[in-house]
Amino acid sequence: MIGKLALISGGTKGLGRVLSLGLAQNGYRVISLYASDEGFAQTLRADVERMGLLSQVIRCDVGSQQQVLTLFKNCRSWFDESEITLIHNASSSFSPRPFLQIPWEEFQTLHQTNAGGYYNLTQACLPRMLVRKKGTVIDILSGALQASPPKGFASYLCAKGGLQSFSRSLASEYSRLGIRIYSFSPGLMDTPLTQSWDPMMMDLMTRGGVRASPPEEVAERILKIMSNPETQGQGENYAV
Repeated sequence: MIGKLALISGGTKGLGRVLSLGLAQNGYRVISLYASDEGFAQTLRADVERMGLLSQVIRCDVGSQQQVLTLFKNCRSWFDESEITLIHNASSSFSPRPFLQIPWEEFQTLHQTNAGGYYNLTQACLPRMLVRKKGTVIDILSGALQASPPKGFASYLCAKGGLQSFSRSLASEYSRLGIRIYSFSPGLMDTPLTQSWDPMMMDLMTRGGVRASPPEEVAERILKIMSNPETQGQGENYAV
C-alpha cells in the first residue's frame, strides 16, 4: 500500500514546524529538514516522539546538491514507498535594511536557499513523482510580493520573486502529467525569523496596520487548501 510522505524544508521552526506536526497528525510520514538550528530540531524530535508520530528530523542544507542527494539515498525506502508532497519552506535569515547596506553575500545566500534549494529538491523528487504520475510540489513565498514592496526587503523579495517564477515554469511543464505545483504567500508572521529583527522595525510595521499572524493560523489555511481535491496545482498562488 502506498502511503503519503511530506518532505518539508525549513521544517523545524515557525511555519515549517507547525506544518510538520499538522501533516504527521493527519497520517503523513514526515521528513522535516533543517540546516543549522539544532535546538529547534531537538525540540521537534522530542515532540514527535512524545506524540508517537511517524516522522524524521534530519539535518540537510537544501542549498547543497550533495547533501540533498545523500538525504534521498539514506531515506530511499520512504521515498520509494510513498506519494510525495514536497513543501519548500526554507529561507535564509535576513534583517530588513536599506539596499545600500545589504552585502552581496546576503543576496547569494538567500538565492541559494530559495531557488537553489527548490532546484535540488525538485530534481530529486520529480522523477519519483513522474513514475507514479502523482505528487505535489509547494513553495512558500511572501505576501509582500503581491503589494507595494516594503522598504528594506530587496534581497528577500528578489529571492522569493525568482522562486515564484521558477514554480510557475515547472507547473507549465509538469502539471499536465499529474503533478500538482503551486504556491502559498503568507503575510507577516510571528516566527523566530521576525523575532530576531530590530524591535523598532517590527513596531513600525505593526503600527502601520500590519498584523503579525501566528504560524498556527497560517498553517491551518494551508492544510485546508492542500487537502481540497479541487485545488488545481497549475502554478497558482494562494494568499494565506
